[in-house]
Amino acid sequence: MLRYYCLIPDISGKRVLAIPAGEGSWTLPAFEQDRDWFAWASPEVARNASEHYGITMTALREHGEADCRLCELEIQAQQWAPPAGTRWVELGDLAVTEPAALSSVLRAWFAEQESGEIPKLRPPWERRGWFEEAASWILSECARLGCAPSGAVEQVKAAWSLSCILRINTSAGTLYFKADFAKPPSEPGIIEALARRWPCNVPSVVAADHQRGWMLMRDFGQRWLEREPIASWLTANRTLSAIQLACSTDLEPWWRLGCPDFRIPALIAHMDRLLTDPAALRIGEPGGLTEAEAGRLRQLTPRLRDMLGELTEIPIPASIVQQDFRLDNIVMSGRSYVFYDWSDTVIGHPFFSCCRFLDYIQYAPHPGRSLSLEEQKRRVGEAYLEPWTGILGRTDLKRAFKLARQLGPVYVAIRRYLDAPWCESTSSWGRTLREGPAIELRRLLAVTEVMAQTR
Repeated sequence: MLRYYCLIPDISGKRVLAIPAGEGSWTLPAFEQDRDWFAWASPEVARNASEHYGITMTALREHGEADCRLCELEIQAQQWAPPAGTRWVELGDLAVTEPAALSSVLRAWFAEQESGEIPKLRPPWERRGWFEEAASWILSECARLGCAPSGAVEQVKAAWSLSCILRINTSAGTLYFKADFAKPPSEPGIIEALARRWPCNVPSVVAADHQRGWMLMRDFGQRWLEREPIASWLTANRTLSAIQLACSTDLEPWWRLGCPDFRIPALIAHMDRLLTDPAALRIGEPGGLTEAEAGRLRQLTPRLRDMLGELTEIPIPASIVQQDFRLDNIVMSGRSYVFYDWSDTVIGHPFFSCCRFLDYIQYAPHPGRSLSLEEQKRRVGEAYLEPWTGILGRTDLKRAFKLARQLGPVYVAIRRYLDAPWCESTSSWGRTLREGPAIELRRLLAVTEVMAQTR
């Protein structure tokens, strides 16, 4: 079980709830959860705090210092008096905080409250008052749809930079709300466009606010693909591949929706920027590249350009790329496969979608599965390529797929590099994005070393 401390400000946002820690010191309330990923754990932490203190609270933001997990909550009430045995503390009380790691986080929090300056890149759902606004919109849309709520709006995923998911039970079933971060394209627009041809393979959107990137979806079940037999994995890959092949014949709708350009010429330009950006490579920093690794990367760069050029010469048309295509973003609904995360859609080489899928197979549970990891990957790759055999021979397809797999780390490094400016740099995910390029490029160096040794 993991321990999550709770930063609970008062209604004014100037003081923080504290509990005694013994001998004149104090600490923050804390609750234990077995979920490791903060975005899923934080709503549970908020519910624990709500039940414990008898007042509705929602998860707002993640704060972290070393191994100290801290969740900022927001009280969903106009006024509230804390129970006996607790107290409100101010900046001057930090000298007696336990554990000591909380002090630096709280000092930064108090400094931000004092300045009133909120970073522009902080997502709306990590700002006070947003939950009430979103819940009001959800309830108004339910009324418009004739769906009577049978409970309150609840958080499902929160305190994360890229998206927020809420849920409400209604007379017409459970509805899910999603809000995405500001980077184009608009996910509701992508899903609505796909639904015109493949309504069974995307969520059913019943309401949307395109300007704010909000959408309300019908429940599509919880038959996660990762727990299904590998035969289902193969069919899911064939299905997405066929969708991409069909979309490749007309890219104009996807350009209009704001999908970024990740075609090979653009990738080469992005790669050149990345590999000459010392801040992105983080040379000599903890977790960054060493000088020796940076040197090896410079030597490898011409070969990477050649590989991308070789991939361009194989006549596979550009299409939409679902960049987070993986087992736990796919649900089986009847005989259909619902691909439900389109927030990071670009236009590029379609095979990079399957590369993402293969990178994540190793993390899936494998109860009773007898095939080796390599055999699973081989079968998935073969299934993904099947729809493309109508336009190109298997030899060329396999060569292109092999190149895409080898270039996978540099593709992900570019993706992290381009996403970082859209995310608050001090947030947990902002740090992940900044650290990502160096991690992926080190993986690229390891892959190329293995390739060189096996020639």
